[in-house]
Parts: sequence; C-alpha cells; structure tokens
Amino acid sequence: MDYASAYSGYGGGGFLPQSPVRGGDAPSRLGAGGVGGSLRDQRKTLLPARIADLVHATHDAVTNTFLLRDENEHHGVTISESTLLKVVAYVEELREQPLDLLWLLDDRSGEMIWARMASSNSSSLAELEQSGILVRAFGQLLEVDGRRILNVRAIRKADGEPELRYHESLCRLTKLQLIRGYPTATKTAAGGLRSPSKGAPDNGLPIMGQRNASMSMASAAPRQNADLEIPSVFSPEQLKILGCIRQKTSRDCDCTLDDIVASTGMGAATVRMVCEALQNEGHIYCTLDDDTFRASSA
Repeated sequence: MDYASAYSGYGGGGFLPQSPVRGGDAPSRLGAGGVGGSLRDQRKTLLPARIADLVHATHDAVTNTFLLRDENEHHGVTISESTLLKVVAYVEELREQPLDLLWLLDDRSGEMIWARMASSNSSSLAELEQSGILVRAFGQLLEVDGRRILNVRAIRKADGEPELRYHESLCRLTKLQLIRGYPTATKTAAGGLRSPSKGAPDNGLPIMGQRNASMSMASAAPRQNADLEIPSVFSPEQLKILGCIRQKTSRDCDCTLDDIVASTGMGAATVRMVCEALQNEGHIYCTLDDDTFRASSA
C-alpha cells in the first residue's frame, strides 16, 4: 500500500481519515480544525517552550494520542510542534506477531535515532535490548483544547526497507516517556544533549523506570545556539538549500521540496538527497511529511 498517496489528502499524516485525531469526526475535540480540518491548521496558535522536567504521557484511546503530563505537576509546561523532543516509547505492532519497539527521537532533527525490537512476551527490558532495528519516526507535538498531545504519524526503517506506518490498524503506542525538549528557530539558548550515532545506540539510554538517569539528561548544561550554525565544510548545494529552508523558517513557514527546487534550480532527486544529509546532521527536520521541512535554527 502506498501510504504517502493514501494519506496525502489528510495532511500527509499516518492516521486513517475517519480517525478523530485527523479531525474528520470530532470537530469539537480539535477546536479550530473543524470537520475535515487538519491539526496543522492549529500551528499558528502554538508557542514554543523549553521543557526541563521529566514528563509522562497518558494514552487517550478515543483519539489514539498521548496527553503529556509534567511528573512534578507543574502546569506551566507547554509543548508545540516546534519543540523537538527526546522520547522513549514502546510500540506494539498489531499486523502480525506483537512486537515492542523502544525508540529515541532526536532532539534536534525530530528523526528517530534508533530502536530496539523484541517479541512482546519478553520478560525484561534486558531481553528487549538484545535485538534491534534502526528506524525513524515522524510526528507532531500539539496543544489541543488546552491539552498537550503527541501525534506520531509514521515509523520508518532507516535501511530502505518497506516502511512501518503508525495508524489505528497497524501499531499502537503503549508506553511513552518524554525525556527533554527545547524550542527551535529562536534566539534563546537551547538545552539538550548531542544525539548518539545512528549506528551505535547509547547503552546508557534512560528507559522506563530509570528516573534518575532520565532526570540527569533533563538537567544537562544548556547548549548555545552557536552549536547549530552551518559548518564551513558544507558543500555549496547544502548551503544553498539550508539557506532556503532557514529563510522560510524565519517567517514561520514550512519549506517544501517544490519550494527548494524552484528557489535553487536543482533537481528534485538532488534536493531530496541533500535534505536527507541535512536531516541526519540535525540542521533541518520534517514537519508535515518527508518533503516538508523546517530549520532547527533560524
């Protein structure tokens, strides 16, 4: 099934059209989105905010999303889709044999860094960590009707194999823990840790139940915006494309693949290849779909 085509009419998300989280059957739940509206329409009402405290999520079975809750019951934490997060979660795959995925979302690029996978009847997390696959995930962080939710749209294998897509009939997120996050496209200092290598997961990753390790990550020293500047070793093509995306981001707009092609005169295949490299380095991240980008710093 071509998921990209199947969902293109619904904002590119990984949810089925009848899902309330896509807006189709629940206008009151999504407020301004209205009937048939996209969650993307609410982006302009969201404000980025730094998150320093450990946050857990409560699953909403009706919308198949997660309500994020500050562990210390602080009510000033606001999450928007412009806030990039490190997330640890388990995913139960319903297509065949149930599987658990323990995954980490890059706090700069919004990409999945790595995931560990094992059968759901594993008796311990130690067993879960014995086998793994490398994947990427895409999603939106939103505040709807005063509630902070995480809408995960897709989980993709990074090795070029067929994608694993997240929607009601394929996967269900069963546990989730927010580690930390910080705003993007701002002039303020951004807290966070550098991402572990995609090919070499950090064995010290905080996982469910290891609160001390998680809080240690959350209290890491702030990283200045200078770390996000464009390296001088970038090629002219990379500089040109990143400049185009940054210009759009500074106006609070998404930059599409077509925008970049029109602005730079490069071919779509070349642009896509360069954008993938920029994503891997954490300088840009996908928003609505694989061909829609924002810069990690403006």
